[in-house]
Amino acid sequence: MLADTILVRQSAARERLREIDESPEAEGRPRLAFLLACRFDLPVMRVRRLLAAAPDLASLPELVAWVEAVPTRPPLEIVN
Repeated sequence: MLADTILVRQSAARERLREIDESPEAEGRPRLAFLLACRFDLPVMRVRRLLAAAPDLASLPELVAWVEAVPTRPPLEIVN
């Protein structure tokens, strides 16, 4: 049923937000963690790596601009 599908997706979205919000990388960065969690095109582990590497951004416009600039896929590493 459609209602069951919607409930499952809502539950998955809440679990994703909880997993990101409660990660050590999100400590002291709740707004950035929330904005990155809303990027459903990014896997949770990538969001955690981004949180760990993110610069200190004070204003909400800076946070939004930084999150929007994150590419869907990370750049490929060249291995020699």
